Amino acid sequence: MNKLIKISLAVGLIIGFQSNSFAQKSKKESSKKIYRKNVTYKKTKKKVTAVRTLSKSKRVIKHNGRSFYYDNNKFYRLNGGRYVPVTPNVGLKIRTLPVNYRRVVYNKNNYFLYNGIFYTKHNDYYEVIRPERGTIIYKLPNGYEKVIINNELFYEYNNTLYEKVKIRRDRAYKVVGFIEN
Repeated sequence: MNKLIKISLAVGLIIGFQSNSFAQKSKKESSKKIYRKNVTYKKTKKKVTAVRTLSKSKRVIKHNGRSFYYDNNKFYRLNGGRYVPVTPNVGLKIRTLPVNYRRVVYNKNNYFLYNGIFYTKHNDYYEVIRPERGTIIYKLPNGYEKVIINNELFYEYNNTLYEKVKIRRDRAYKVVGFIEN
């Protein structure tokens, strides 16, 4: 009887291990290049709230021939006489970090995170960057979207895909890939 229980446990562990490694493999496969046409958004429309005016302390930042307006820790683009909130392009530089940024360390690199936008120190500026795959954050930014890729749920913000993970009983989110157009 004891031998039968041991064999049953061993078989159960092997099956459990194989199904777990399959799940891990499918998550890893999702971290390869993902094209927007293969992404299904849970909500079909994203709500965007434009504003008519910005404060007098707004700053204009030129990047790749485009003007971005930076006001109250947010980026905007002027469109039809209204300021539309946007996420800045990779490479855009600002002199000071937004108030309440968080420091994120991954692979011995220091990143600065504010509302889903990652920055790194570059001379006298802070440059917008893409985070490294594997970077862990503990809170998703405002405006994230749930997406389905290959029947798996991910969270997307600014073309960065996050997967929900547990770290020491805490919920966290791991960068697993990026959406390409």
